[in-house]
Amino acid sequence: MNFGQKHRGPVAVVMIVCGVVLFVLSWTWLSITTSKNLWSDEQAKAYAKASLKFHQLAQQNLHRKQQIDSRLQGQDGRLLQIPDAPDPHGEEDHAGPSSQDLAKAKNQYWKLRQQLDHARDRQKNAPRFLSILGVTLITVGCLLLLVTRKAA
Repeated sequence: MNFGQKHRGPVAVVMIVCGVVLFVLSWTWLSITTSKNLWSDEQAKAYAKASLKFHQLAQQNLHRKQQIDSRLQGQDGRLLQIPDAPDPHGEEDHAGPSSQDLAKAKNQYWKLRQQLDHARDRQKNAPRFLSILGVTLITVGCLLLLVTRKAA
C-alpha cells in the first residue's frame, strides 16, 4: 500500500465533513451575514430620496397633463388644442416638472434600483455557491471513501 492509498480514507472523511459544514452554512448564510456589507445606509437613503422624487415628479406631471386636458376639452370630449399649447384663456399654467427633470429623476432612480438589485443578487449567489461546493465535496468524499473501502 503506497502513501496515497493509505491516506484516502481520512481525506475522504475530511471532505465529507467540510461539505456538510458548507452545506449547512449555505442554509444559514442570509441570517449570518448583514446586508449592510452590500448596501450601505447612504445608498439606502439615496435610493429612498430618488424614489420619492421620481414618484412626486411623475404625479405632478400627470396632474398637470390632466388639468391641461380638462381645460382644452370641447363639449364632445375631443381636445380643442394640443396639450402643450399655451392656455387659450390666458390663465397662468400650473408649474409642473419639466420633461428633463422627470427624465433625470427617472434615470437616477433606475440607476440606484439596478445597484440594489445587483446587491440582492450577490447576497443570494453566495448561498448557492456554498451549497454547490458542499454537495460536490460530499459527493467526491463519498466516492473516494467507496474506492478506499473496495481497495482495502
